[in-house]
Amino acid sequence: MAAAAAMAMALAACGGGGSGGSSGGTTTNGLIKIRVGSSPGNEDATPFFAAQAQGFFKKNGLDVSETDIAGGDTATAAELASKSLDVVIGNASEWIGDIAKKSISGKIIGEYTDQNYVIVARKGITDVSQLKGKTIGISSVGGGDQIYNLAVLSHSGIKSGDIKQLALGGTAARIGALESGRIDATELPTTTVPDELESRIILTGAASPVKLISGAIFARQDLIDSQGAALKKFVTAMGQAADWVRANPKAAVAACQKTGSTAASCAKDISIATGPQSNAYTWSSTCAINLPAVQGTLSAVAALVPQVKGLTEKDVADTSFAGTKP
Repeated sequence: MAAAAAMAMALAACGGGGSGGSSGGTTTNGLIKIRVGSSPGNEDATPFFAAQAQGFFKKNGLDVSETDIAGGDTATAAELASKSLDVVIGNASEWIGDIAKKSISGKIIGEYTDQNYVIVARKGITDVSQLKGKTIGISSVGGGDQIYNLAVLSHSGIKSGDIKQLALGGTAARIGALESGRIDATELPTTTVPDELESRIILTGAASPVKLISGAIFARQDLIDSQGAALKKFVTAMGQAADWVRANPKAAVAACQKTGSTAASCAKDISIATGPQSNAYTWSSTCAINLPAVQGTLSAVAALVPQVKGLTEKDVADTSFAGTKP
């Protein structure tokens, strides 16, 4: 009890005043508060929402609240910098750029999807090498999908000046632009590709020359330094929830729908993430960090954010929470 109280007091000193109450402190039943940010429609983070719905966070002594951050990387960085959030779940490549630019301070402490990207193109385009001179849809400038696209294109000798990049926002907007002919290609998470576009995938994650972490858990550095036990419990709960999702895919659809996605979309996402095409680091029991993929992410981000050059895995990831073996 004394240890829990000390942990709660230290977390309160670290936290700001964002949604869900300040971090730290305890609820009336003695749970430690952690405030989490995620992007709307983040189906790939289904284990997080399952951990909330099935009580895994509470069983590990945590009171976890979640806030949707709709403004992308810039808004998320601002929330972290102001200490309105303690943890964020989403695109690892964006945080690496923010760490390098010193707009945030923290590290990746776990991952939940790995190599989860495909390139989808309009009819008539069958290979990445054909994208020179074409229009590529991206979510936002500096976003993880832009970083991935440029890294992939560079392997075909295509530079950023050889293409037109159109910032369109989320997955649904990019799919619509592709289907209407407004863009020629875009990157999509494997789990969000509509059935009618599966035949137009020109590069799968498995075949990609660029190896990246897709979805990761990022924590503020002050929390890492002072509240490792609480963050370890957070990662443990995520792993337990991932195991539950694999064992209960139909029941997990309701948890996935907390992202705002439809039941059909969630069912497909869960089927892919738990199926044979998924790799060991996606929804693993440990939330383990794939260090070679971290290095690949560093290399990809460095092409867009020069400050990343010279950073190592230890500068952006802390493996003491989840380890490196799924």
